[in-house]
Amino acid sequence: MDRALLAAAVPLALLAVADGAAALSGCTGASLEELLAGKPCNPAGECAAGYVCDTSQNRCVPEGTFTGTDGSAGGGTGGGGTGGGSTGGGSTGGATPCTDSGQCLSSHCVDGVCCDSECGGLCEACAAALTGGVDGVCDFVLAGTDPDAECPPHESCDGGGSCSKKADGLPCDSPVECLSAGCCDDVCDACCNGQQDGAETDVDCGGGTCPGCGVAEECSVDGDCASNLCCTSDCASGWSGECLPGSCGNSAKDNDETDVDCGGGTCPKCATGKSCGSDSDCQSDDCPNGTCL
Repeated sequence: MDRALLAAAVPLALLAVADGAAALSGCTGASLEELLAGKPCNPAGECAAGYVCDTSQNRCVPEGTFTGTDGSAGGGTGGGGTGGGSTGGGSTGGATPCTDSGQCLSSHCVDGVCCDSECGGLCEACAAALTGGVDGVCDFVLAGTDPDAECPPHESCDGGGSCSKKADGLPCDSPVECLSAGCCDDVCDACCNGQQDGAETDVDCGGGTCPGCGVAEECSVDGDCASNLCCTSDCASGWSGECLPGSCGNSAKDNDETDVDCGGGTCPKCATGKSCGSDSDCQSDDCPNGTCL
């Protein structure tokens, strides 16, 4: 074909396409935008100017019709498709930013994004930064936070839509904020509330959850003690059920011991044949001539 004729034909062909689309629009009652929507997004998830990518369907839809998790009106398929769910398909992003509810298909602008509901309940939010969930989906705010200052003094949201004092492990500024009344190193912790509670074997120690107890503090098993030595049998007077010093298990005769790791009034009593200084050093309570019988 002659180059001049080809140059003239191309604009005419484009005009025919546009006229055809406009005619189809008139026949179907659909807008031109609706006819042009639904094209696949490019590999980078991008669309032509005036359109955004509905990532759940990989289709381009007109700006303002895709709220990411609010599938209504946009249909979740672009261009007034067949979706229409109120919560979409669990999108991990793409909720439309907003400053006014009139900008949202759902008519709910909450926390700066178009939200799937009014989201006005106690300790609720629609921004992922506040809920740990998905932008555009109303959910409870993270436990230990209170972004809208809804809770009474010294309480915060519990992650389930209620207010309460903070559970152990959550950040704190003062013990009064914590259910356990203990706040150590800016974290709620029952192991520093100055009370013997829970499984503790002594105040703020032992029990498998708190640090090991010190010498002469109460214990039930070796693991309750910092020394890993809890006297449970053949104990010296006053040491039953208490943590022993580490020297009572170091395989050496030291301090006031009468034999290796025994005797002397602190470590467990010595067995038969072990050296002793008095009857009380022996399991038999019999120490003639410096040897336990």
